[in-house]
Amino acid sequence: MAITAGVVTLTVFPLGLLFGIIALARPNAKRERGHGLAVASVTVTSSILLILAVAFPAGLLEPLWKDYSDSRTEVTLDPGTDEAPGTDGAPGDSGGATEDDGTPPGQEQVPGGGQNTDDTTSLFGLLPGDCFNSSLGPGEYGDTDGTATVIPCDEPHDGELVALADVTGVDGPSYAPGTEALVWDSCLAHMRGYLVDIWEVPYDVGLIYYLPADAVWEAGDHTVLCVLESLTGSQLDAPLRRDEADFTAEQLAYLDATGPLDIALWDEPLPEDDIELHRTWAAEVAGLLTEQAAALEAGDWSPGVAAYTGELADARRAGVAGWEAAAGATDRDALDTAVEAAYTTLYVDSEFGVRQELGLAWE
Repeated sequence: MAITAGVVTLTVFPLGLLFGIIALARPNAKRERGHGLAVASVTVTSSILLILAVAFPAGLLEPLWKDYSDSRTEVTLDPGTDEAPGTDGAPGDSGGATEDDGTPPGQEQVPGGGQNTDDTTSLFGLLPGDCFNSSLGPGEYGDTDGTATVIPCDEPHDGELVALADVTGVDGPSYAPGTEALVWDSCLAHMRGYLVDIWEVPYDVGLIYYLPADAVWEAGDHTVLCVLESLTGSQLDAPLRRDEADFTAEQLAYLDATGPLDIALWDEPLPEDDIELHRTWAAEVAGLLTEQAAALEAGDWSPGVAAYTGELADARRAGVAGWEAAAGATDRDALDTAVEAAYTTLYVDSEFGVRQELGLAWE
């Protein structure tokens, strides 16, 4: 819906306003890719209508063009299951430690599929890269005897396991204040290496996690499952994992420069979170904009790519003030207004241009 709003804004702008408002009003709209573009569509279309109201009677109307082609990537967090870790579902068996990328030690990650050869296993018996159908069904959690059937990733499936993440720094039960943020940060830490380019994630796919049983968690086993699933209840039909070997050196250099900001935008606090958390996040985005601009300016780009990176670096520096304003907001209304305005500075023509030039996903 947010992409519809962005496209329609460029063509039939009154409908762009309508679709933008609908996208923002949908349940979980802040947990999907598209929130930034929805905000931009409403802002731009409202501005166009205001100018029309003033300029048209005076005969001063001139062509107005604004190009937004993509949106931020967002996520959904769901309550965890009571399924205990372990390949046989036995409480207390976490399946062992994991490498930094979520792969059990000694096992090689294979793009588009995990290493699990079992047809059916407990949810916590899955391995990174496994695509599976859950006995709970997509979007259903909390069952104590959920199982997973591992299937090829190019066949319809409920989810794809990104990582078995060991959550550290936890003090108290899984539902304690602050634990969700730690779990979420642990899952996000695995996303960059698993996906390589976050822009390739479909707009209706989000990152969720499964928690172990309360007794297992309280015993000290804080292994969680980080899973990519459809947010609409439908099934996925293709692998989402990529390997850096699939990308050129220049593509990887660009993704290294821009990836940290993309991850941070996935990590936007929930609307109900404390305002201080929102301010801290906005300050982080401002800092990453500055870092991205410097990395783009320092890169050794081919002529076609360099034609865009300088302009994109300028746009990133120009956007810093808006995010700093959000970081300094003193109340919720001022914060929301500043964040919405700041989002409109992110999606610029040069970003889509450089991605097209590099042969990367751009919509």
